[in-house]
Amino acid sequence: MTATDSIALSGMSRHANASGEDDIIVMQTSDASSRYFDMMMLTARTARRYCEHHGLRYQGFIGLKRGNRAWHATYNRIDLLQELIQRDHRGWVLYVDADAWIVDMTFDLRGYLRDKQGYAMIAAPAGHVRDFFWNVNIGVMLFNLGHPFTRRLVRDWEAFLSRYRLERDAIDWNGQVPDDQGMFHQLLDKHADAEPLVLHADKSLLNSPWASFVRQAIRAENTDIDERLRRIAAEVEQALGHQAG
Repeated sequence: MTATDSIALSGMSRHANASGEDDIIVMQTSDASSRYFDMMMLTARTARRYCEHHGLRYQGFIGLKRGNRAWHATYNRIDLLQELIQRDHRGWVLYVDADAWIVDMTFDLRGYLRDKQGYAMIAAPAGHVRDFFWNVNIGVMLFNLGHPFTRRLVRDWEAFLSRYRLERDAIDWNGQVPDDQGMFHQLLDKHADAEPLVLHADKSLLNSPWASFVRQAIRAENTDIDERLRRIAAEVEQALGHQAG
């Protein structure tokens, strides 16, 4: 399989209503050739198991939505979210990076979200503590696609990305094209009035190597990708074994 090949893997929820407002999607994506593909083949086992256990919908995409380099897959989530909006999906999306996995199979995500429809998004701070409201880590994040602000921001995100032709402009990481998180920060920073719409989750819940619900082997804390892969494999087996037990 080459980096430009693509595979879509999905499962339908048993609880979606006609408008899709109660349909929660757990989303993952990766390129088809790098170590992130190997990571997703491991972490997707936890996401799919969680969805099966709670009657949620899993959506996995392998390949490139645009571009021609493996790392261009980092922009996949923008197009995947925009496609859901175009299909008028109005439920929540739990986006989980390829190097993140679900630890607690019993966590009641529906119950957690029940009183949070007024929020546009839920994310952990990008740093060790919260500073600016827009400085969130999008590696594990909840998007409320039923909220008008989220829908507007995703459309703006896609438009920002479409200014560039990745094959020509994104030759190197951190080159002239901002990464997807950098784009998101720039867009969110323009909307100071939207601060009350962003719920900052504690890193003890998600998006940290020690989180109780969704953990991530964050690149900044371990740059050895093979070591990250070994750690993910061990923790995935532990999570699935604990759930089976």
